[in-house]
Amino acid sequence: MKDNKVFWSRMAKFYNRFTRGKKSATKPYKNLEDHITADLTTDMEVLELASGPGTLSNRIADSCRHVTITDFSEKMIEEAEKNVIKKNVTFELADATRLQISNSSFDTIIIANALHIMPEPKKAIDEIKRVIKKDGLIICPIFTREKIEHKYKEYFLEMLGFKTFNRWTNETYIRFLKENDLEIIKQDTIIGYNFPICYVVCKKIA
Repeated sequence: MKDNKVFWSRMAKFYNRFTRGKKSATKPYKNLEDHITADLTTDMEVLELASGPGTLSNRIADSCRHVTITDFSEKMIEEAEKNVIKKNVTFELADATRLQISNSSFDTIIIANALHIMPEPKKAIDEIKRVIKKDGLIICPIFTREKIEHKYKEYFLEMLGFKTFNRWTNETYIRFLKENDLEIIKQDTIIGYNFPICYVVCKKIA
């Protein structure tokens, strides 16, 4: 099953420009950052999965003790290293579905806008549950399909090689999380650019 790594490696240098190139796109990402940082504390050890080029990582780093920034694309990690200049960060090449991390290692795990583009998101959830500490927070916002503002942009991205493996609505995404033994702690909707963002914070069920 294809994991779309070639596409994301090609996009590494352009991703931030693409996602925040317009004011209408910047606002929802700022809103998302505000949501995430409100749920972090300065004593947390955080793991960020599928970070891309560090789109959210600077604000995350400012709000916790330490963040390990990971992505499965070497090119994305190279860009993240350029974009996130903080003393409390570590960069690692890592596949969210096959983490080389010890059990119960992190207070909080963040995986933003990524599960829908993974061929096997359940494997990522299983790994997250393995490496999160007991009662740790899992912050997993995602683009959903309640409304699509610009279908032609989605078609254009697909022509470039972008692949969405899971087209969840808010309801079906929450159902997916619950079916994988996650307890929903918080849920909100952020009005996004082209797609709404379902903001979710959850914990694993012991």
